[in-house]
Amino acid sequence: MSYTYLPLTQSQAEEIAYEWTYEGDFAFYDMPNDQDDLAEFLDPDQRTEHYYAVMDETQLIGFFVFGPGQNSLELALGMRPDLTGQGNGVAFLESGPAFAIEKYQPHHIELAVATFN
Repeated sequence: MSYTYLPLTQSQAEEIAYEWTYEGDFAFYDMPNDQDDLAEFLDPDQRTEHYYAVMDETQLIGFFVFGPGQNSLELALGMRPDLTGQGNGVAFLESGPAFAIEKYQPHHIELAVATFN
C-alpha cells in the first residue's frame, strides 16, 4: 500500500480529535483523554509543521507526528480506528520511519508504545 504524507489540516485535526474513538484498552488513545495533547493537536501554532496526515489516495487513514530532537526523532502516530485490527498496522507503521528518514535524516528514531499495545 502506498501512502502520501501531507501537512495535517485543521479540519483533519478536528476529525481525529473528536471523531476517532477506539474500543477497549485502546480508548487510552482517544484524544480527549489527554487535555494537553488535545490542545496541542488542535492549535495550529502548537501543532507546527511536524504533524502529518497519512493519506491513502483521497482517504485520511492516519497521522504521524515527528518530534525532532538533537540527532534524533520521536514519533507519535495514530491509525483511523475502523482500519485497526485488519492487518494494516505493519505497512502503516513502516511508512512513518521511511518518510522520517527521507525528510529529517535522524541518527535514530524513538517510538514510545504503551505496554498493552
